[in-house]
This record gives sequence, structure tokens and C-alpha cells, in this order.
Amino acid sequence: MKKAIMIIAAMLTLFGGRAMAQRCLPGMSAVEIKANMADGFYTGKSRDCGYDLGVFYSVFTGS
Repeated sequence: MKKAIMIIAAMLTLFGGRAMAQRCLPGMSAVEIKANMADGFYTGKSRDCGYDLGVFYSVFTGS
């Protein structure tokens, strides 16, 4: 039982966070699309909350 609890605790520790391991090769490009909503920022009578949209394009040129 104690061994199972230790394994579960180790798994939660290792997999609980967010890891990014993407390689950046010269000439590589990326597109990121975001949509967010914010409570408490009202845009009109028919809307419940504010929002924003974003599109990002990036190119890695190398060093």
C-alpha cells in the first residue's frame, strides 16, 4: 500500500506541471491562435463578458 502511494505521488509530481520540449530548428515556423474571455468586462447588453482573439505567426531564424 505504501509503495502504491509513493508511485502515485511521484506520478502527480512528474506529470502535474506543463513541459514544453519543442526543438527550434532554423527556418521553422509556428502559428498560434488564442481566444480568451474575461468576466467583469462587459461589451454590451447582449453580451455576458468581454473577449479577445489573437493570431500569432513566428519564424525561428537561428543563431
